[in-house]
This record gives sequence, structure tokens and C-alpha cells, in this order.
Amino acid sequence: MRKIIILFLMGTVLVILQTSFFSVLFGNLANPNLIFAFCFAFLIVGDKESAFQGGIIFGLTLDILLATIPGLTSVFLVVSIALADVFERTILRGTRSYYLVLAVSSYLYHFLGTGKIYISSGMFLGIILTLVSCVGFAWGIMNYSGFKRKSII
Repeated sequence: MRKIIILFLMGTVLVILQTSFFSVLFGNLANPNLIFAFCFAFLIVGDKESAFQGGIIFGLTLDILLATIPGLTSVFLVVSIALADVFERTILRGTRSYYLVLAVSSYLYHFLGTGKIYISSGMFLGIILTLVSCVGFAWGIMNYSGFKRKSII
């Protein structure tokens, strides 16, 4: 229960940062997707359970605070995490597969929100910032919570 409460509080902080501070700082196209980055950081350090729990909790928090369809982000995020796990086990070994699926799912989530298929320099910058923040979150999780050392790149 303690873990779920901590994940909910972290999700609320990340949603507020993503939707207010970073959207003003970078604009809507270049806005990094912190929710996806944080959940994929759990995958990178090897904690699949926290990745799936975070996907459900963070997605619902994002949907509630943005007044969108409840559960849409959660389902998309959990499916992305599951696909990344399958992709890592079957096709491309190592954490590179997580970064690849994170970049593609971040782009597809943007498409889901806007309904427009296009790529621009701002959107490319947003995907790069999402990947960089994922590396930073993974580094923070490994150093803070005492996970066994695992290469994040």
C-alpha cells in the first residue's frame, strides 16, 4: 500500500510538471512525456511490477487531472510496457529495446492525443527529452533505492 501511495504522489508531481511547467517551457510539441519516461525507467532497472503499477496509477492520474477519457492513458502505457518487455525478450536484447519502444510509443501517444500524423523538429526534441529523462530517472532509481547495478545504456 505504501508503494502505491508513493507512486500516486510521484505521478501527481510528474503530471503537474509535464502539463504546466514543461509545456510552457518547451511548448506542446517538444514537451517530454515524463510519465512514460518514469515507467520505462522501472523497466530499465528490472522492476517490471513497479513499471506496470506505475503505468496504471500514472495513467489514471494523468487522465483525471487532464479531464480526458479515464483509463485511456493507462491502457496505452501498460500495453507499451508489455510490448517493450516482449520486444526485449524476443527480438532485441538489452535496454536498447526499451528506449526504442519508448520513443515509438511516445510518438504514437502524441498521435493519439492530436490525431495528426507528422514529425517536426519540436516533436523530435520532445522524444529526445523523453529518452534523456528516462535515463535520468533510471539512474536516480538505481542510486536511491539500492537496486542491483545494471547497465542503463
